[in-house]
Amino acid sequence: MLKSQTLLATTIALAGIGVQAHAATVLIDWSVATSASNPDTNGNFWNSLGPSSVGADVSATALIADDNTASGWTVEVLNPGTSTGFGGNGINGPAGPAPFDQLFAHRDGIFNNSNNGEDQATTITFAGLSASTQYDFSAIGGRASSGEDGVIKVVTGTAVGGGEYTLPNSGVVIGFTVFSDASGSIVLTFDELDPAGSGAQNSTFNALRITEVPEPGSLALMGLGGLLIARRRRG
Repeated sequence: MLKSQTLLATTIALAGIGVQAHAATVLIDWSVATSASNPDTNGNFWNSLGPSSVGADVSATALIADDNTASGWTVEVLNPGTSTGFGGNGINGPAGPAPFDQLFAHRDGIFNNSNNGEDQATTITFAGLSASTQYDFSAIGGRASSGEDGVIKVVTGTAVGGGEYTLPNSGVVIGFTVFSDASGSIVLTFDELDPAGSGAQNSTFNALRITEVPEPGSLALMGLGGLLIARRRRG
């Protein structure tokens, strides 16, 4: 019994060195027109980050996790021109699967309508993340009326799979993975997929989910701790 207790204490101490007990998940609604209902019908908590006026920026904002705890992460949104920014009810999109099945999660969002061949991308900066750590993203976009596909690009961080991801105008959720840099940052941009096109339609980014993925070694340590606890109880 004494050996088991000693090994358990050692395992818990190792698992607690710079390791989260679980993967944190943050949900973001890029909305001006409709704030999130917290908790939503799935029991999740959201961050509604649209400013009070169309086209404005959002300064570094502390983010809560989907279980209503502090994540320790921040996000900043910068819109470079009048053809980009936060929209309104005119750019509502179709619903997606959970957690994007909520009305506020597909109503309104960041839009881009440059159509001039110039780079007018919105810049989204995450900070306060764990350094050099895997983060899985899910994103939804779309406009119920006319609209165009958008593109999300990874500027800071190490992307898996090229670093450019088409965001369909149809409410189809996309997923991608990025490793944060050594300072714990990830920077994304959002733009029209074809800003040089002749149309005058918006590309829209409605909502986002970001999840921190612990290292496999950390998960193994946590699993070992659970086995040891179970063994001790049986003893």
